[in-house]
Amino acid sequence: MWPPHDRPEPATGPRPAGATASGTAPAGPAPEHPVPDGGTPGDPATRVAALWQELLGIEGIGPDDDLFMLGGDSLNASQLISRASRHFGAELPLEEFLDEPTVRRMAELAVRAQTHDTAEAVQQ
Repeated sequence: MWPPHDRPEPATGPRPAGATASGTAPAGPAPEHPVPDGGTPGDPATRVAALWQELLGIEGIGPDDDLFMLGGDSLNASQLISRASRHFGAELPLEEFLDEPTVRRMAELAVRAQTHDTAEAVQQ
């Protein structure tokens, strides 16, 4: 048995579903975050935020939230890039995402990758 002052701190793990970025469950509905450029539920930033919320188990992720500030790591970054690439049907560059690991940046990369892939297909 550990004396009270020598007890190890409990290990932290993934947040439970519904936890906010601060690690607590929201008291009511998740706060609304503005979507870039007056977006809609189908716009890329909203779709990317949903992917992040699903993977990280955090509600209320906004367009300027940083993956690492939310407790994510490089494995999460790789997983998100893979999921977003499948979701948008275009290869997203991990290195460029890591330069600015935000929802907004991932959405921009997805739009650019889709546009580039479509332009390439038309040229062939």
